[in-house]
Amino acid sequence: MAGANALLTSLSASDFAALNPFFKTVRLQSHQVLADRGELISQIYFPTTCVVSLVVTLSSGETIEAAMVGRNGVVGGAAALWRKCSESGEPA
Repeated sequence: MAGANALLTSLSASDFAALNPFFKTVRLQSHQVLADRGELISQIYFPTTCVVSLVVTLSSGETIEAAMVGRNGVVGGAAALWRKCSESGEPA
């Protein structure tokens, strides 16, 4: 299905139906910050028509793109499952 997230389309119909009430479509803006370092992850994102950059700030103050997540992935999934903070790995 064009424009769909591959992880979501791989779910069985019954699993998707069980999760569907929790989904909502959001429109992200370019350079929008989804979570700051140390912030509790409360939402996860399944990109459909965009690419999300995971950016890390180095000790020098420079920022680098550490990863990109597109329609084949999920942003914030592991952190949300284990109630972790963004980039810090510390439990909330």
